Amino acid sequence: MLELVPGERNVSDPASETPASRLQELLARVGRGDREAFSALYDEMAPRVLGLVTRLLRDPAQSEEVTQEIFLEIWQTATRYEPSKGGAISWMLTMTHRRTVDRIRASQGRDVDGALQPRIDDHDAGRRAHPNVGANALGRDYRVLGDDALQ
Repeated sequence: MLELVPGERNVSDPASETPASRLQELLARVGRGDREAFSALYDEMAPRVLGLVTRLLRDPAQSEEVTQEIFLEIWQTATRYEPSKGGAISWMLTMTHRRTVDRIRASQGRDVDGALQPRIDDHDAGRRAHPNVGANALGRDYRVLGDDALQ
């Protein structure tokens, strides 16, 4: 049997690949449209992606939907991955976090039934909380200025 010197790897042996280099290679193959590579990438990353999404969303149904969207985005944008800028795991989990936060922000403007809630700016919120304050203050200002000043 052939023994390897410690620190050397047999590059033809897939078992000697590091998980990071394996994911990087899978992502490169996905970028070339390799469906088998995408399946392997999905099997490897789906638990991590779904776990992160579920931790942020706390809704299992929405988490599965967002996870599906993320893997679609990975399929569509894998050619944009640049190993020199970071690892494959970081690239995919950054995409996961960004997409999940987008979903959270989009759902914050909706009520329980999914209908859009009107946005109230700070000025309107003050008026709604104390509707008479503005009118009373305005009335006092008019009385101080007199009728001539209002024209």
